[in-house]
Amino acid sequence: MDVKGNGYRIENNTGFGTRLDAFQVHSVLAGWGTGTVFRGNTVQGGVPGHEVWVQSASLGTVIACKASGAAKGLSNIACR
Repeated sequence: MDVKGNGYRIENNTGFGTRLDAFQVHSVLAGWGTGTVFRGNTVQGGVPGHEVWVQSASLGTVIACKASGAAKGLSNIACR
């Protein structure tokens, strides 16, 4: 899932078998891609990247801390 809008809540999803990251957050235009919250999602085997990859920590993305089944771990930014 590639999130580019503002203020989304991505919660309680389950998935497996992605090509890279399960979720990605991008800012394709200034002011977009901000304030997304990730909670309660579960990825199983077959995720070679991160569960949540974020283009920049400055986007204000919130990722709830938890264990992850993704090969590179929960995220490329700090969870909270």
